[in-house]
Amino acid sequence: LAKNIIWLNLSGNNFTDNDLGILRSFTNLEKLRIDKNPVTDAVSNNLVTLKHLEAVNLNETKVTDLAVNNLKKNPGIKRIYTWRTAVK
Repeated sequence: LAKNIIWLNLSGNNFTDNDLGILRSFTNLEKLRIDKNPVTDAVSNNLVTLKHLEAVNLNETKVTDLAVNNLKKNPGIKRIYTWRTAVK
């Protein structure tokens, strides 16, 4: 089913970086909400390869500038939301 999902909301479910390794299989994902989860910069490694990803919500997570810089390697990502994180 993963290839058929284009919008996914996993907000506030206590997912960790290890839990979200499965996101690599969501190859057609366009919008992702993983806000309000204890994820760190490591989660960006699972997202940077998603060619169709346009927006990712990382609000209220433990990400820093490292995650944002990593996600910038994916030219398809147009919006990264980082409210209440350590991103400057």
